[in-house]
Amino acid sequence: MVIELKLITSLPNYPVTLIPNDQPNIDFNRILKTHLNKELGMEKVQELFVILEDKPNALGALLNILSKNKINIESLGVFVDSAKLLVDNVEKTQKILLEKNFAVEVREVLKVKVKNSSKELAYLTERIGHVGINISHAYGTSNKQDKKITLILDVSDVDTALSLFD
Repeated sequence: MVIELKLITSLPNYPVTLIPNDQPNIDFNRILKTHLNKELGMEKVQELFVILEDKPNALGALLNILSKNKINIESLGVFVDSAKLLVDNVEKTQKILLEKNFAVEVREVLKVKVKNSSKELAYLTERIGHVGINISHAYGTSNKQDKKITLILDVSDVDTALSLFD
């Protein structure tokens, strides 16, 4: 009996996961788990997506409001017409920004902490992409002391992406 296999990842020095194509009842999530699980800190978190005008001081005005209301920012990504924020109190922040006439949406995203290496990041993002999950935005910060990067990933299917690394 010959079993046709499908390659899931192609990065060198990482285990290759092979999945039989002819077994529809196979538990793909269980098979896709690797040694990275032990090192990976991944959780689902709520992010505030805030529409910003593309003009001088738009970001400054937003951050000033947060500062005056003692909102702590854990992570910040700024794009042409929007800001993405992880804050210590999502509900309070959303209420304040809505009162100040900002367009605000709460979204679920992944917060990932991994070793700060392009190899680890490539493996992580390739693994998510290989199962058909799109990463529309990513932003993060690194820490020289623990040699880790904290990355925020806005993905098309948060729960499935999270389950890949349980």
